[in-house]
Amino acid sequence: CGLAGGSAAGGDARDGVVEVRRRWKPTEEQRAQLLQEFDRNGYPSVQQKAQLAARIGVTRPQVAKWFQHRREVLVKAGRFDGVKQRERRTPEELAVLQAMFEIAPYPSVEDVDRVLAQIPNLSEAQVKLWFKHRRNALIKRGTVSSTPAIRDPTKERSSPNASLLATGKAVPEMRAAAVGRQG
Repeated sequence: CGLAGGSAAGGDARDGVVEVRRRWKPTEEQRAQLLQEFDRNGYPSVQQKAQLAARIGVTRPQVAKWFQHRREVLVKAGRFDGVKQRERRTPEELAVLQAMFEIAPYPSVEDVDRVLAQIPNLSEAQVKLWFKHRRNALIKRGTVSSTPAIRDPTKERSSPNASLLATGKAVPEMRAAAVGRQG
């Protein structure tokens, strides 16, 4: 992969030798495969990035960073519009995430697993990050507390969405409930 070991400062001294962390530069073949995938999808999923990384012999974070930089370069050049955060999730994915957020703004491992069962193309890290960003946005607006609510595991959650998430029937029922609340 072309990376040498070293500390965060750029290297560490062992026997007077300093190892320098070098930036990864894709080979022409790697770059061709990266560009081909980028042309198909500028926002590949975690799984797609992992598969591409395995195919070209680098790490998933390297592929993710390459895609991020490629998007930035093209946006600055005016040749890529990008996708706003709100548009990255489908309405079905948002329905599941928002329903679980109503139940548990600070989700447990089991809550995250329920979401992942409904949205298999997301990673655990993506789900946790979505919850964190959602909480931060609501905290900024003052509509939710910044401290987690203490849960009593002996009590059943009162929200009807909890049973819908558990049964895997979350999306249609939750969307209908959300439309009913808006009207």
